[in-house]
Amino acid sequence: MASFAQVNSNENRSEFAVLKPGWYHVEIINGEVKSSSSGGTYVEFTYRVCEGENAGRQVRDRFNIVNISQEAARIGKQQLIGLADAVGIIDPCDTDPFIGKHVQANVAVRPADERFGESNIVKGYKRFDGTYTPSAPAAQPSAPAPTSAPTTAKPSWLKK
Repeated sequence: MASFAQVNSNENRSEFAVLKPGWYHVEIINGEVKSSSSGGTYVEFTYRVCEGENAGRQVRDRFNIVNISQEAARIGKQQLIGLADAVGIIDPCDTDPFIGKHVQANVAVRPADERFGESNIVKGYKRFDGTYTPSAPAAQPSAPAPTSAPTTAKPSWLKK
């Protein structure tokens, strides 16, 4: 019989294991613009949970910015602007200004389907004001926090 006495389940959990639904204080640790298999373009951000029992765990979110479906691209751009507003970025045109920013993310669970297992999705963002109190998941995604100044010029990938 083999013993697993040296394996601590809390230390060895996957960074991307599914989180329970709720609001999490997260730091944006990576952002990339990627091509989709259908020829579109999306922005993918990776967030690290900063507090609580899930500190150190990670979650990813994707925003369609170019897609064969104009509606999917419109929604993706709207969600990306919501994230930008929550972290105080007025005119997002690159992922770099997002890195290191803190935000509260409303994390939900997407059920498994025939192609993919259960995973997390982010339903909304709120500005991180320096305090964090974990809460139950919201029934509706929250509206993005208002910006201090209106956005004027938009980067070329956000136009249309």
